[in-house]
Amino acid sequence: MATIYALSTPAGKSAVAVVRLSGPFSRPVLRKLIRSELPEPRVASLRKLYWPGVGAGDRRMIDHALTLVNVGPSSFTGEDTVEFHTHGSRAVLGSLLGAIEAAGVLCAAEAGTLHPVRYAEAGEFTRRAFLNGKMDLTQAEALGEVLDAETEVQLQASVGAAADGRTARMYNDWRQRIVDVSATLAAVIDFSEDGDFDESSGSLMEMALNDTRGLREEIGRHLSRLRRSEIVLGGIRTVLLGPPNAGKSSLLNALASRDAAIVSAVPGTTRDFLEVGLDIAGYRVVLTDTAGLRRDMGSSAHDELERIGVERARLKGAEADLVVVVVPADAANLAAVRAELDALAGAKPSQQVVVALNKIDMVAPDALDAVVAATAGQLGVAPTAVFPISCLRFEGIDTLTEGLAATFRAFSVDDHGAFDPISASARVQGLLEHEVLAALARAETEGRRSGDVVVVSEELRAAADGIGRITGDAVGVEEMLGVVFSRFCVGK
Repeated sequence: MATIYALSTPAGKSAVAVVRLSGPFSRPVLRKLIRSELPEPRVASLRKLYWPGVGAGDRRMIDHALTLVNVGPSSFTGEDTVEFHTHGSRAVLGSLLGAIEAAGVLCAAEAGTLHPVRYAEAGEFTRRAFLNGKMDLTQAEALGEVLDAETEVQLQASVGAAADGRTARMYNDWRQRIVDVSATLAAVIDFSEDGDFDESSGSLMEMALNDTRGLREEIGRHLSRLRRSEIVLGGIRTVLLGPPNAGKSSLLNALASRDAAIVSAVPGTTRDFLEVGLDIAGYRVVLTDTAGLRRDMGSSAHDELERIGVERARLKGAEADLVVVVVPADAANLAAVRAELDALAGAKPSQQVVVALNKIDMVAPDALDAVVAATAGQLGVAPTAVFPISCLRFEGIDTLTEGLAATFRAFSVDDHGAFDPISASARVQGLLEHEVLAALARAETEGRRSGDVVVVSEELRAAADGIGRITGDAVGVEEMLGVVFSRFCVGK
């Protein structure tokens, strides 16, 4: 197997850069780049790096590098590896990568082989770790999620159960239980061959089908939890709705901490929706500002544009995970806003609603509680879901942010009410739904309909194979590895 090398940190000017090698020629390449003894394994050592093949009198030095050697199988990839921690200038990196290539040519000549050292492909270091048994496929995909994480919550989900192997153990446990059910059915087949297919074999079949149903329900709950977590990890779609001039654009700017939307005292300033990606309390949020909701529009071209904006606002509201209703504290009648909310009801079962009661600077402090209660009553929400704010004075924004975070948290709670988002790729979710759960459902249905042990056993085998494809233990798994590891950067 060829030795691979790559830059593992982003290209460009930086204080420190990391170049790594993995494979049998890692240490021979290192010998050609230094003029001293090899570092002890697992001991970071400072070494001067030179261009290979230069005589002792020629001091063509590349850089000083903190050098780390790991001997396989006790390394990330399971192979001999070398890491260079150098200065991150383009000149240093260009020279070092060229020196490694030149050293590889010399190693090839000495070993009498062709191209023993080459630049790595995307994800090839992690792929080798998987092939050498250093991690399973769920852990490899979790590592990819870590690299893609943009918020604290995404990071927690990525480095959680999948990264430490708990998810793989759960999948393997399911697979073993499916095998156990198959063993029970094998006993049914034995009974039938002996001519003893009586009440005992019938009881075994019923036991196997009950176990199959239990597995299907357990895996189904896991899949549902993955989908709930997707809302949090993929970006919570949050839409600002409310009447014109309520302060929706001002609130978006306050939450974004910048002037993302145009703010004007003229009603109807926002005619189309504006989306901004935010990190709110560690959650990835796609926040959408929309046109003010109202029904009293005329027939002019200006009104036609506003009508289109209102319709788009309603569509965005129907698609949202969370609707933030922005209303002014001095509004006397919110019946029209209530009608809009009632129209959204049922559009998305998991949708949540909170109210931002803006312009509280226009309300006497001793009257605020009454205004909050009246607003909650008119809009049909709990008073605890109403957050008094003033975008003008930036009052209450922190409290609203905390309330939003609490609502986001509710999107991903486990069966015991604890917040514990989990992550899995679309590949894993597809296999769980379309291969594992579907096969278990067919097994149970066919078993109860006809009692055909052979057909039920075949469906159970398909379910077990589906789980094996998730963890990378299935026969023929090579075809999916390119898809999984192509998502990684070259140096990983």
